[in-house]
Amino acid sequence: MKVITLTGVGHEANTYVLISGGSAAVVDPAVSEERVLSVLERENATLNAILLTHAHADHTLTLGAIRVRSSAPLMVGADDAELLASPHLNLSPYIVGRAETFDSAERLLCEGDEVAVGDESLTVLHLPGHTRGSVAFLWKNALICGDTVFAEGFGRYDLPGGNPVTLKSSLKRLSELDGEIMLFPGHGEACRIKNAQALKRMKNY
Repeated sequence: MKVITLTGVGHEANTYVLISGGSAAVVDPAVSEERVLSVLERENATLNAILLTHAHADHTLTLGAIRVRSSAPLMVGADDAELLASPHLNLSPYIVGRAETFDSAERLLCEGDEVAVGDESLTVLHLPGHTRGSVAFLWKNALICGDTVFAEGFGRYDLPGGNPVTLKSSLKRLSELDGEIMLFPGHGEACRIKNAQALKRMKNY
């Protein structure tokens, strides 16, 4: 599976396009739909899934536009489903300056679920703390982890649905995975688990 990073600018989150066997999934559609669609065209791939690590507005900036252009199903962590319909919870007034809501997701994801991308599949990890329904997508030695952890830190827990206790547990869980796994976070640069600063510290607990 090919992981293509479309780096976010300003309040855009990083967007990831996953390609396998002519099929594609887009994770956290935040950059312009033109950038996403150009990748699909270049890779000659059909979009078959739209995935959210969580439903904060900086990760859904172009979700509506991409859903208009594609019939691909939207998938989100089950405990984040309510954020799609709640500007208060998805933080859209704060992040984009206006209230935004979205139609319900076609699939709600839980721990251990598999999401097919072409001939391969992603495993869903439920990692609450930044939001109640934050999830990550694991494939071999790659983990798209949203705002749970970054190369230099970890996600906020003082927003609606955040919880420092569950976030600490999620970070501890990640720290115990293979250190060679590459983390693809919601913001900033990718790094290996063994080099993520917050996960290094968790090994001491």
